[in-house]
Amino acid sequence: MSVEYPSSPWELHGQTHGHLFTVPKSLLPETPDGFRPLIIAGRGIVFAGWVDYQGGSILRYGEVFAAVAGFVKRRPTAIVTHMWVDSPASRAGGRELWGYPKELAKFELAFKPAGSARAEIDGAELVHGTFRSRLKSPFRVKLKSGTTQPLNGQLRPVRLSVSGIPALGTGTFAPSPASPLAFLASSRRIASFALGDFAATFGEAADNRAR
Repeated sequence: MSVEYPSSPWELHGQTHGHLFTVPKSLLPETPDGFRPLIIAGRGIVFAGWVDYQGGSILRYGEVFAAVAGFVKRRPTAIVTHMWVDSPASRAGGRELWGYPKELAKFELAFKPAGSARAEIDGAELVHGTFRSRLKSPFRVKLKSGTTQPLNGQLRPVRLSVSGIPALGTGTFAPSPASPLAFLASSRRIASFALGDFAATFGEAADNRAR
């Protein structure tokens, strides 16, 4: 049975925080041909974090993800290798519009953007984490970013424009031993940061051709 979801682009609002890790090359998640992970001194770079898409968003849902930094044809980018949400519409749209590997999970989100988060699948914990802000900007900033995802046999760029209030801080990201994110348990956290009260435009109208 198909699940209906909004057309691209998606207008989204909420809170997010995450952590930057270095991971031994041998433990990096598998990535598709055409994507080359960034390797420094035998370690790759992974960004993992949480998002709470709140009121004003085209869909309201929670999300946890992990992305590997690297290159496509010498262009710096990242590829999301793991992602869970608690919205069937977000899962279907993320997969069909952009090639995100979204699966369903249950969330407990209590951050603004500082605070705690937890995700589980069928009662088994997937990961839990925290963020504490240490240095918060007094100004909103605007960023253009995105990832590259495999879709219909090709690597396709996914555009993201976002504004919000950035913060640096400390925190934790603790996968359970049986979690697909367990490769991060022995990694080194090198930075933690957040974007509060963000407003984002995700994707573009051209992405609807993939439907």
